Amino acid sequence: MMIDLLTCAKENIIPLEEQCTQTLSGLDDYKTVQAKAFKQWVADNAHISVNMGYFVAHLLAKGQRYKNCYEVADANGTEIDIPNKKFLGRRLAFDAAVANSRQFKYGALNGGCCGLQTYYQGPCCVLLDADFSEKLTAFCLAGNSLKHYFPDVDISHADTNRLDDSKLQADVAPYSYRHCFATLQRIDELSQRDKEEWARILLDDAQGRYFEIIFLEGFSREDLKEIRISHKEYSKIKSLTKEKSKRPLTLEEIDTLAYYKTILENCNKPQKIDQAGYFKLEPKKKL
Repeated sequence: MMIDLLTCAKENIIPLEEQCTQTLSGLDDYKTVQAKAFKQWVADNAHISVNMGYFVAHLLAKGQRYKNCYEVADANGTEIDIPNKKFLGRRLAFDAAVANSRQFKYGALNGGCCGLQTYYQGPCCVLLDADFSEKLTAFCLAGNSLKHYFPDVDISHADTNRLDDSKLQADVAPYSYRHCFATLQRIDELSQRDKEEWARILLDDAQGRYFEIIFLEGFSREDLKEIRISHKEYSKIKSLTKEKSKRPLTLEEIDTLAYYKTILENCNKPQKIDQAGYFKLEPKKKL
């Protein structure tokens, strides 16, 4: 029988609420105030982000609907492809064990950064609109579903693709309870970190540490809040723009500039967010 993570998430609501109440009541006054503040901050400020390359981002900017690896493969008549190919065996094992997995879209809980640029090899961090996100059929996991719920062994090990069903089913919560879930998972760290570091506590790309958000529905340009590009990536694009008059660009560089141009044409002027280290581009509203 396949695992129904949506049902598991709903069944975990009462235990999650009870554990959250019990845990917070056992803290001293300072830690209680801090935990409650973090919980509210997550509810108010943490949204779903999806990282992708310029090609996919430019398709979104043009108005096309986002597709997962199965939808792309079906449309093109090809085998599925994932960003981190060494985990393909685990992807297939996870999807074979979990109901509705061919519909899943994957994102991260993002409190103010450029998301998972490293793991997804995607410099464009697309942030979904908060109201749209609340309407999604979505749930959250405590980490990367292809690492967190498989044995901590080398990817070449014989047991590498053995899914830990029990851990997975116990470790899932509805997206609407993300603030409770995240607080319980990070509560021991809050007293050691300043509020300015809460976004990194929630999502640390360098460490591959984050809350995975899985949802069933697709999304389009009108469902986006903004597109984020890091200062470093923005500088790279600007450099390419200058260099094209000095040297022949590679085909990849030419494509990157063309895709970025399409994104710019469909978004308002980039705004520099200094403290968070990125530029944000808000999609233009349809006339």
